[in-house]
This record gives sequence, C-alpha cells and structure tokens, in this order.
Amino acid sequence: MPDPTRPPRSVAGLIPAAGRSSRMGRDKLLAEVGGRPMLRRVAEALLAGGCRPLVAVCRGGDDPRRAVLAGLPVTLVTAAASGDASGAGMGTSIAAGAAGLEAATVEGVAVCAADLPLPAAADVAALLAAFDGATVTALAHDGARGHPVLFPARLLPALAALTGDDGARAVLRGEAVRLVAAGPGCRVDVDTPADLAALES
Repeated sequence: MPDPTRPPRSVAGLIPAAGRSSRMGRDKLLAEVGGRPMLRRVAEALLAGGCRPLVAVCRGGDDPRRAVLAGLPVTLVTAAASGDASGAGMGTSIAAGAAGLEAATVEGVAVCAADLPLPAAADVAALLAAFDGATVTALAHDGARGHPVLFPARLLPALAALTGDDGARAVLRGEAVRLVAAGPGCRVDVDTPADLAALES
C-alpha cells in the first residue's frame, strides 16, 4: 500500500537534442513549425502533458538550441560529443540526461525525440496516466510505436550506460511495451528538407 506521507514520484521528460541534423543541411530543431521552433514545441508538449522535471540534452557552449528553451522550466544538460565535434549520438544524449535522474525521485522517464514537432499534450498526459510504474509504455498510432517512450525508473542505469547513435533500442530488447493509442503526431518526424516542406504545406 502506498505511503500517504510520501510525496508521489514524478515522471520526468527527456529530450535528446544534441544531434547534428546532418540530413537537413541546417539546424532542424530551430526550424519553425506553426510559428515555434521544433525543439520548443516538443518541450512545451511534454511540460503541458505533465512531465516533471524536464531535461533537454544539448551541445555545449553557445548552442542556439539552448536559447529557444528560454523561459521554460527545463534543465539543460551538455552531452559529450561523439563522431565529430558538432554533435552527440542519440544514445550518448539519452545517457547524459538519464545520468542526472534518480529512481528515488522519479517513477520513470519519458524520452521524446527532438525532431517530432507535432506531439499533443493530451497524448502525453494519456501516456502518463496509463503508466504502471513497471512496464515500458509508449504512444502509438495505428499500432505503430511512436514517441514519447516511457521507461520505468528501474531502467535508468541502462539508459545512463548508452553510447553511440542507436538510441534506446538496446534497452528495449526483452522488454514488454504497453502501447497507448494516440494521434499521428507521435510518429511524424522531420529529417530532411522535404519532410519540413510537407509539414509547412
């Protein structure tokens, strides 16, 4: 039985945003979708959906991605560069963000790619409501898994040990994943100029 004197643990949000945007030819996370930079849209949706704390993993120095998050209650973490000096792999970024979270204070962490500009706060809230604290839970559209993917706190050490650019696939192996039906925005990512043009049209 839960201890009524103990404050409930929260579900954190984690945005790995230290990549290189190599296929876009420019910094796609700064590109505006509906009048707001893509990265800020993702952060606002996670916050509005109930994720606390929210961690964004950026590059160091004067990374302009940090500026688009100004004014939001977001903890900025610097990822170690990998591959070349211009960015860090997805796995490396997730590890940097997960390393600062403690299982004693969070029930889980919802990882959301930074290049999905159409997340819905209501879908994020539904994801958190469906989470049982033990099972990996993810938004899905038409049965296909999307983002965010919510990892229980027991997997924080595995997330913090990730490297390279393969995301969290290694952590998901062998895990049952509960899918929560959501709108198409949970699967709409932007990698190329054509992807961005399709959204703008």
